Amino acid sequence: MPRDATRDVVRGLTSLEMTFVNISTLRWTLHSGYIGQITYADTIFPCFAFLSGMSPAPARRNVGLIGIGLSLQTVSAVVNRKPVVRIPGVLQRLGVASLIVNEPRLAFLRRYHGVPLMLLWYAITLLGASKTSIENPLAHPDYPAADARGIAQTRIDRMFFGQGLYTPSYDPEGLLGSLTTAVSMLVGHSFKEQSFTASQKIMASITMITVGETLHFLLPKYAPISKSLWTPSFVLVTSGVSVLKYLALERAMPYLPTTIQNLLLAVGKRSLEVYVISTLLTMLFTLGGQQSFMARGMRLIGSVTGAAAADFIMSLGFTGIVAASAKFMVSRNLRLRW
Repeated sequence: MPRDATRDVVRGLTSLEMTFVNISTLRWTLHSGYIGQITYADTIFPCFAFLSGMSPAPARRNVGLIGIGLSLQTVSAVVNRKPVVRIPGVLQRLGVASLIVNEPRLAFLRRYHGVPLMLLWYAITLLGASKTSIENPLAHPDYPAADARGIAQTRIDRMFFGQGLYTPSYDPEGLLGSLTTAVSMLVGHSFKEQSFTASQKIMASITMITVGETLHFLLPKYAPISKSLWTPSFVLVTSGVSVLKYLALERAMPYLPTTIQNLLLAVGKRSLEVYVISTLLTMLFTLGGQQSFMARGMRLIGSVTGAAAADFIMSLGFTGIVAASAKFMVSRNLRLRW
């Protein structure tokens, strides 16, 4: 079966966006620090999950994703001299969610476009919270006066991973959110399989965004829009944004310069390799704190252009290096294999 060029272009753009926002500290590239508020940066990883659902992966590949993610975080712990290796992470989240989506024995969880997964997420979240957070079982660090140690996600992660979390008490990419990340993937799968017209897809996306925002407005305690917890409302809003993004790029593709289109196609075909290269280069470029290559470059360029422009130039240059590496790998037919 031929590859879906539009999917590769959208995945390529999304991968480069992830690279850019992960290295940049510009205000418009930051993730939201508040529950109920969402930034464009918050929609990038969910879009990648949405796209992953469009191309089912075998169990071996998903287990491999988890292994690669753990390996990268082991390297990070060694390089940064951390005593504990963080266990949850981006690739681990994708691997676990994809196992849920593609495992034949879990087909009953995939019925009705993932609604059973959302109900299971709620059941675990509401019943698994400690007594200290009973007034707000969905509380997490972004919620006023919340104690992250009492929420279900933290309790589950601490049971499995001990101190191997993003912070000692909480990890935004823990196990519980893998259930709803799987729903993001299932939306992508449905988007690919259903024979809707473009106008019907636009209406579906607007409906998802509207329902997600409405649920948050009416039930802020039980349906908050939260990337950290990957709540059902967050799934609806970001899935709607992902559909609109896909349709917009699909319409724009014939007008994209060939050079840009080929570059995005290359990155889309090597999205995993791009993530690995980006992660390793980030470690290298930021090693040494204020004496790192990134910090020195920021100061040098900033002395001429100002801090914000320097951040943009350095982040864009870094993203360009990553994109060029993907183009090279495609031209030489190089990729990670397992």
